[in-house]
Amino acid sequence: MKSAFSQNSLYALRLRHCVAFLVLVSTLLYLHGCGKPAE
Repeated sequence: MKSAFSQNSLYALRLRHCVAFLVLVSTLLYLHGCGKPAE
């Protein structure tokens, strides 16, 4: 029971990091695209 909970917690932590990374990348791409409309 304890090992299963630990594994589920690790999965949730990885998922959270993945989502945060995707949000960061999409934000940087959005700012880079809107920051230089002249070029």
